[in-house]
Amino acid sequence: MNTPISQPLKSNPNTNQSSRFNIVEYLRRLGDRIVEYFNSQSEIKVWQRQDRFGNDYWEVYDPNTHRSASFGSEAEVRIWIEELFYQQQYNSVYQTSNYDYHRSNFFR
Repeated sequence: MNTPISQPLKSNPNTNQSSRFNIVEYLRRLGDRIVEYFNSQSEIKVWQRQDRFGNDYWEVYDPNTHRSASFGSEAEVRIWIEELFYQQQYNSVYQTSNYDYHRSNFFR
């Protein structure tokens, strides 16, 4: 049966809910991708390369400190990353302790 053009089409309330859900789901996924992008920007990057003689070596780059290095073995890369991590942890603890010390002296 054909409906006349002059009559407005009835909207289904379930359709609005599902389209709203799709928009919310889309925004959630977009937010996840944005967070993932910024988190990946702070991760250490590691590349395995070959020199002109065919020897493997590794290049690493830390975007947080802008430090980079080249190593001849995977073990050296791991050591560098661990040292960098512990150095950052030490600096973080030291700065916090230093701040707390000065703050506590300020209130005495």
